[in-house]
Parts: sequence; C-alpha cells; structure tokens
Amino acid sequence: MGHREDEISAYRKMISELPDVARGYWRLRDAYKKAERESEAASLLRQIYERFRSDPRAGAFALYEMADSVEDQDEKVRLWHRFIEDYPSGPNIVHVYDNLLEHYVETDSKKAEALARECLEKEEISDDKRLKNYAYQALFDLYWKAEEAEKEARLVEELLESGYPNPMAYTHVADHYEKEGQTELAIRFLERALDFANPESVHGTVLFTSRKPSRELLEEVGGNVRAGVSYELGELLNKARKYQEAVEVLLPVVGIWDRLGNLIHFELAAAYEATGQHREALKHYASSLIDYLHDPARKPLESLFAKVHGSIEGLNQYVLDHVTQAKTEGSVAVSAPTALGLDEAILRARGLASGEAPEFSLETLGGESVRSAELKGKVVVLDFWATWCGPCVQELPQFQATVDRWADRPEVVFLAVSVDEDEDVVRRFMKKNEYDFPVARDVEVDDDFGVSALPTIVLIGREGRIQYRHVGFDSKVDLTQKLSDEIDFLLGAGKSRSGNGEGRS
Repeated sequence: MGHREDEISAYRKMISELPDVARGYWRLRDAYKKAERESEAASLLRQIYERFRSDPRAGAFALYEMADSVEDQDEKVRLWHRFIEDYPSGPNIVHVYDNLLEHYVETDSKKAEALARECLEKEEISDDKRLKNYAYQALFDLYWKAEEAEKEARLVEELLESGYPNPMAYTHVADHYEKEGQTELAIRFLERALDFANPESVHGTVLFTSRKPSRELLEEVGGNVRAGVSYELGELLNKARKYQEAVEVLLPVVGIWDRLGNLIHFELAAAYEATGQHREALKHYASSLIDYLHDPARKPLESLFAKVHGSIEGLNQYVLDHVTQAKTEGSVAVSAPTALGLDEAILRARGLASGEAPEFSLETLGGESVRSAELKGKVVVLDFWATWCGPCVQELPQFQATVDRWADRPEVVFLAVSVDEDEDVVRRFMKKNEYDFPVARDVEVDDDFGVSALPTIVLIGREGRIQYRHVGFDSKVDLTQKLSDEIDFLLGAGKSRSGNGEGRS
C-alpha cells in the first residue's frame, strides 16, 4: 500500500509542476484505480475532460471513459451525444455510434433508423467501413424485431446490390436467415461475403481497430475470413443437398486456417460421401477427426469405413497411416491438433504433430518464476486467455477442474497465461471467481506459440515438444476429461486411467 501512496504523491507533484501536460493526469488516474480509489479516479477523469476539452485526443478519451464508467443509462446516452458534438471524427467515435445504435434499437426505433441512415452517409470517418457495418446490423436488427417485412426486403436488396466491401456485414445477415430457416437467402449473402473475403476488404472492418495492420497480417486475416465464409457456405450447400457446389467451395480453403481445418474437412467429407466419392470422404473424415475439439466425424468415419471395407477392423491403423501421409504431403493441419480422448491410436496419431516448444520465462501474479528450461521432464499445460474473452470465461471452470484433478501430481504443471493489458483487472477477476490456478500475464508470449484465437490450450510433453492444442471452447465437450486423457498419454501411460482416478484428487 505504501508503494501505491508514493506513486500517487509523485504524480500529484508532476501535475502541480506540469499542469498543462495530460500524461501526468492519466498516470495519476491509473494510480487511483490500482489503489481502488474509484471516486477520486472518476473525479480526476472529469477534471481531465474539462482541462483538455480542446485536445482531440486527451479530451476525447476522457469523455469516452466518463461515459463508459457511469451506471445510469440516460447519462451514458447524454455523454455519447456530447462526444459526437465535441469530437465528430475523434478516437472511439465508431464505438460511440455503435453504442447509441444498440441503445436506440432497444428503446426508440425512429431514432435508431435515423441514426443508422446518418451513419451510412458518413464519409469523413476513417473507420467508415466498420461504422457502416454497425449501421447495417442495427437496421436489420430493428426491422427483424419490428417484423417490418417490406423494409427488411428492401434492405436485403440494398445490401446485396451495394457492393459494400465488408464481408462481415453479409455473414451477420446470413446467420440470421439461416436461423430463420431461409437457407437460399442465407446462401446468397454468404456468396456475397465470399466476393469480398480478401485482404483489401477486411481492412477497416470490425476485425481491426486503431492499429495499422501489415500487408502480411491483412493477407492472413483475409485468408481466414475466406476460409470461415467458405465453411459456412459449404455447410449450407450440404444442407441444401448441393453437394458438388459444396466441394467446389470447400476444397480451395483446405489448410488455410488451422482453427477451422477440422470443420472444413468434415463438411468436405460429407459432400464427398453424398456424391459417392467414398475414399475421398474417408480421408477427410480422418483429417477432421485428428484436428477437432469435438468429434462428430467418428461415427460417420466408422460407418463409411465399414461400408467400404466390410468392417471397422483396421480403422485405427488407417487413421495412423493417413495422418502420417497427410503430414508428409502437408494436406492436413496436424500442426495444431486437439484432443479427442478416443483411444491410443488416435492419441498417438495426433502426437505426430509434435513440434519444439518455444522457450519462455514468465512470472505468476504470486511472484513465482516459471521457466521452460526448468520444466523438462514434466507435462506442461498452458492456457492462453483474457478476462474480456467470453469463451475463455466459459472455459476456465473446466480448466480449474483439471488443475484440481491433477493437484497431487508434481510432474504436471499448469499455467494460465492472460493477455490482458491490465494486471489489476486479472487479479480482481481471479479473486471474484475464486480461482486458484497459477496465472501469468504476458501480452507477447502468445505470439511465440502461434496463438491466433482465444482461448487456446497448449500441452507440452516431457521432451519439451508441443503435442496437443485446443482452440476455442465447446460446451458440449468435457474438456477436463479430454485434457486428462492427453496428460495420461504424455506421462507415458498410453491408456487413460480416468476410470480409476489413480493419482488424482
């Protein structure tokens, strides 16, 4: 506590000596927040806004934070409107419009429609593509909610004919029509999204905020968007029994995005099976089986294998042989496998993706040092997450359960790596949820491990090689059991002991 008070005193002195420099005020506010002196932090925020109101950065950020921190919704709306008046092209202006659109869609349909149309006409905002995306979403949400079919139909044609280069706007609408059972209309929107799933179109969408992405990143994200849209479109084409079209959509994106590789392989296998191309279907079912947190491919694979070969005898060896060949050919994303917990053959096949883990040195929130060099001979489970990530928050109870299950096994090490910017936010989150697993905060180490989405769990074997990787969260999956199966295998047991609970609490 003494350290916090010294920090506060130092920044107060800085302000007194440099009253026209915003940096000291912001640092003092951060110090107040770390000391949990919220009322003083809020008061200082108002002072920053009043003193630096003419500053398009400091004043804008202060006003945005003021709106974000108040509880009263009417006061929030008032401050958002003031932000638009004071800083019409300022930082966070797109978020301000988005917040107002969401509010008015729920409370005042006329204001929502007028504001959305105003946003569609704006050209002076640098993030105008994102702003238009929010506006289109608001209009669709508004018309769906009000069941205004004629307006909705006109908006459908307006968006399809607009040439608006934001694939996310089209996928948002397609998702709605898919849920409504209007498959053909959903397909039309996904086909339109595919037209704009490229590096140029994704730049400036909801996928990017204030940072300036490199061309390499744009190409990677553009490819991922194309893979994602192609998967959704392929799935719908299969549902519509347009199997050959599904193959033509899915085949070009095989291997583009590891996170979706399993799903793409599964839909491609289903399309091949429906068109009688059974050997191709078997290969893609096997590829899906190897790289998936959930395992819908197992039963279709067993059924089709028995149909082709007369029985399922030899299936495990087929999977092993297929993965070995696919890894050599580079046609399956086995570099980022996930757990199935099926049997030793499947686990062993997925272990073929073994790769050397990068070195790391981290410090937990409790002050303990965790160095990769000191963990050789142990199984290490790293969970990359963030407090603002919804799927991460859903996943953490199962991660805690896994930690508890292996609590008396010192040869298994667990570490949750938060990529949050603010360490105090992580501390409060851990305390509020009563989690006791070790946590380190590092915003860069996830890049070393090739983490492209949260949550991601990486398992490192005794030899220091990455063996398994889980990307995302699926509530239908018993993650604790799957992690335990993998840990068992990596410890050398080869066969899960989960049934007898040996060595676990």
